[in-house]
Amino acid sequence: MRITGGSLRGRLLRAPKGKATRPTSSRVREAVFDIVGGRITDARVLDLYAGSGALGIEALSRGALFAAFVEASPSAVRAILENLRELELEDRARVIRGSASAALERLSGAGERFTVVFADPPYAGRAAEETLRATAASGVLAPGSLVVVEHTKRQELSGEFGALGLTSSHRYGDTVVSVYALLGG
Repeated sequence: MRITGGSLRGRLLRAPKGKATRPTSSRVREAVFDIVGGRITDARVLDLYAGSGALGIEALSRGALFAAFVEASPSAVRAILENLRELELEDRARVIRGSASAALERLSGAGERFTVVFADPPYAGRAAEETLRATAASGVLAPGSLVVVEHTKRQELSGEFGALGLTSSHRYGDTVVSVYALLGG
């Protein structure tokens, strides 16, 4: 897996061992950054269900100031830490091991705010909806924030989750990328 754009374009990323994580394809990653566009420059990024950290690292490569990575899998956390070390990004990143909901509470309690949130939850169950609901309620969103969530085409998400409103959806095979913006923000 390679970084698709920015100052680190072409650099390799380590993926977690095993089949517990589903990496975002380079095609979908490129599309996500085309959708987000210039909003990534100088952004504070939150990468939920980070896996290898590809989305957050891609954001740092493309000009984000800071990225926080949230991941529950120990092997994925190791992969993220190795990727950050190898790419010399440790000073612009933080890795939190645990569930997305617990991390959102912790980050909100610490007064952390983010301008772009990426979420790539498991496709099974209602994880995408639960993550959007928890993110909207958490208090981690800065004014004008975007939340970009990947989900299966078999799951249609609501147009609103609390203060988040759907702005666009884009389908890539079985994957749908839905973009939500903070309403009134």
